[in-house]
Parts: sequence; C-alpha cells; structure tokens
Amino acid sequence: QQPHQLPSTVFATTSNSYSTDICNSVIAIAGTPDFQYLEENDIDINHHDSGEDFVCEMDGFTVPIFGTDEQMEELRKLLNEGELISAETTIAVTNEEFMLTEDGVNAGVVLPPGNVILKNRRRNLERNRINGRRSTNQRIRNLTAHVGEKQVLVVRVIDAEGKASDDAQTVSNKFFGTYGDKMTMKSQFEACSFGKLKISNNYSIDLSNHLEAPGVVDVNIPLKLAESNRLQVRTASINAAEDKLGIE
Repeated sequence: QQPHQLPSTVFATTSNSYSTDICNSVIAIAGTPDFQYLEENDIDINHHDSGEDFVCEMDGFTVPIFGTDEQMEELRKLLNEGELISAETTIAVTNEEFMLTEDGVNAGVVLPPGNVILKNRRRNLERNRINGRRSTNQRIRNLTAHVGEKQVLVVRVIDAEGKASDDAQTVSNKFFGTYGDKMTMKSQFEACSFGKLKISNNYSIDLSNHLEAPGVVDVNIPLKLAESNRLQVRTASINAAEDKLGIE
C-alpha cells in the first residue's frame, strides 16, 4: 500500500459531497518511508523519495489525508508554489468526517474526486483557483507567516525490536547543532528566513527530565517498523510522546 492510499482495513464510501470545515488546516510533514510497503515491493530505502505527506489538523489532534497519486502530487506542487501554506490553509474533504478501521480507530480523511480544493484563512485561494487567477504572493512560497522563535522538540522513536535512527546526541546535533554541526535544520531555517525564524530547544516549560539530549525525547512503541505501516507508526509515536510528556 502507498502511504497516502486508504489502508485495506479502512471502511469508506464514495461521495461527491465535501466540506472545507472539517480540517482546521493542512499540515505538511516531511516524508518518511513506509517500511512495510518498501519491503513488500522490494524497494531499496536508499533510493526511495517519499516526498511530503499531509495531515488534517482537527481540534487537538491530526489525522492523515488520503487521495490519489495525482492529488498528492498536486498538493506538493501547491505547497512549493506557496498556494498551500502549512498550518494555515485548509482543504475540502469528503463529508464522511472520519474513515474508521475495523477496530473503530480514526484512520484519516479523504479528498473528494477531482482537483484539490483549497481554502485559505487569509486569502480566498479557492475562488482564485476557480477563476484561474494567482497573485504574485501566491506564486511565491510564503515564508513571512512564521517569524521569531519557534520551539521544536524532536521525537526519536524506538520500535519493539529496539531499532531507531541515530542516537539522541547525533539527532540533537543534526537538528540543532548542539555539538558543533554547522549544517542543521536550525541553521537552514535561519538562513532561508534571513534570520527572521529561529529554531529553539529552549522550552517555555521544563522538559529536562524527559530529554535524552538537548531538544530530543525518546519514545518506545510496541510495533516493529518493518511490519507496520506509516499510519500505525505515526499514531503509536504520538500516543507514546503524549504519555511520556503528560499531554492530555
């Protein structure tokens, strides 16, 4: 299964009815490999580009957005052109508010057939797209929406077999330059924003008892990465992080 396609255990009905009020916003997330899909299709992870994925932000939680290959590529194009602004733009999804798995878990929302329909909180992009118009600001990725200090916490996931990415110190160094790395997420955001967006791991609340390294929290999930899909890993990781940090 592709990460953005409906899992086989999800129950869905075909509907041309849609709403732009279900998702508070669309959040773009860096693509991460679906280990089960890659293994089943004998794809080398080192030669696989996942691209961005997208989730629907609701009240206090997020769920994946499912669509066709063409729709997901359109979303990535709109993101790169600045028409889709992560955490600001919302999107039309089918009126079935949740797609449920066999055990009743919220699996995500589904894009209606056809072209992607966006609705922006600041500009009526949906109307402009229908009329075939785009302003100069819409053709350029919007980097002015986020300035100042942005507190970022990196969640390092350890699966049921003890497998994880690099150790916490390396992750901290790669994201924040903690131990001298000059090419990091922090440095690149600051460079791209001309110093207006600063990534920080100096939190407004005390997380020191939970951190394995500056800016990095470790969580354990009861799943094997090689036998789980992206939705399962994401859900388990969020639950584990919320439990560890005491987030309700």
